[in-house]
Amino acid sequence: MKVLHISSALTWRGGEQQIAYLVQGLHKLQVEQFLFCPEGSPLASWCQANQWPHQTYPKLNLSPRVVRRLIRLAKNIKPDLIHLHDSHAHTYGVLANTFSAHKIPLVLHRRVDFPIKPNIFSRWKYNHTSIKAILCVSEFIRQLLLPDIKNKAIVHTVYSGIDLERFGSIKEPSKGLRTVFHVPNEHRVIANIASLAPHKDYYTFVDVIQLLKQSGVQASYFAIGGDGGEMDEVKDYASRNGLTNDLIFTGFRPDVADLAQDIEVLLVSSKEEGLCTTLLDAFSGGIPVVATTAGGIPELVKNEETGLTAPIKNAQELAGQVVRMLTDQPLRDQCIIHAKKFVQQFSFETMTFRIYQHYQHILAIQ
Repeated sequence: MKVLHISSALTWRGGEQQIAYLVQGLHKLQVEQFLFCPEGSPLASWCQANQWPHQTYPKLNLSPRVVRRLIRLAKNIKPDLIHLHDSHAHTYGVLANTFSAHKIPLVLHRRVDFPIKPNIFSRWKYNHTSIKAILCVSEFIRQLLLPDIKNKAIVHTVYSGIDLERFGSIKEPSKGLRTVFHVPNEHRVIANIASLAPHKDYYTFVDVIQLLKQSGVQASYFAIGGDGGEMDEVKDYASRNGLTNDLIFTGFRPDVADLAQDIEVLLVSSKEEGLCTTLLDAFSGGIPVVATTAGGIPELVKNEETGLTAPIKNAQELAGQVVRMLTDQPLRDQCIIHAKKFVQQFSFETMTFRIYQHYQHILAIQ
């Protein structure tokens, strides 16, 4: 089996980590793979560092030039399947198949939790005859897509997976947040691990910090993630709320698993979320979670079982849940135990094998 993966991402976020896990998992299953990604992207650098066969293309917005390059690439390497990992990759894939004499089965991955745009082109590309499977990272996304997909039998839920040892293995205390950022001993450590992007709603995160500070909680707060478009705005918002010395922006950190060992509550404030694999990492590492009910999050965070939840943008309730997680030790212990057990079904090997089974099914019926 030979698979061509297409990505258009210019940053490294959850979706790109999932591609990396998938490529490694499929390699163990003897699947030959080739990646097509933007030049200068983190994914291209990862391919180069790990010696994965790949080709880059210019960072142009939906360019015919890229479509032509993709058509040539597919003709040369002759993949059995093309796996499309994001929206622009989706567009490139269906256009290449439309203008190419050889039609290659397409697999589309859907990781975002907003509806298909109500225009002719979007509906055309989602219902393109070449698409043989749409893999959604949560049941929430699958249900969101179903009304707009003509052949509903091709829409499946395949949960994202993680390396269960990444956050779960024993860490060196000297590499945790407390030591690296000199957190006072009397302070609790509360953090969000996510890029500073609009859907992560860091404004509500800041509002929660304000409420916790007003209620007397002594803590150091961390925003662990790169700039997803709102870094400066969120920093300014925190400053205007008098939290400059309370909230630490770490930027993107490759050592996040080491830093996270000191987190006493992972606070996820997202207003939109396909699934949020950071929650799975936290579960595996024994980190208590408080999160909103955005998108696919409730499929992971079962209130008072694997964590605590609150409505989207409800800073007051989120703050209350954080206090509960910090002060109610039996509840905290219960959530950690249940979450560690629950996360075992979310290994990237399990995810990979389920995707591999979809590949097999597609090729068997061609």
